[in-house]
Amino acid sequence: MSSDELWVIVILIVVFYLCRELNCWYLKINDRKKQMDQMIENQKEIIELLKKERTISTQNEEN
Repeated sequence: MSSDELWVIVILIVVFYLCRELNCWYLKINDRKKQMDQMIENQKEIIELLKKERTISTQNEEN
């Protein structure tokens, strides 16, 4: 493999990543992912709060 072929491969890889980033930015994929991650965290927190409430409620019923 010649050095010219290596440069072409490197340039193609860089162009690929730039195009990917532009596409993600245009389609707002990165923002959607952040929002979905935040939703997952919120749901986990809600689940934990509900579990705590459930244990408190069962303890009160026993007494």
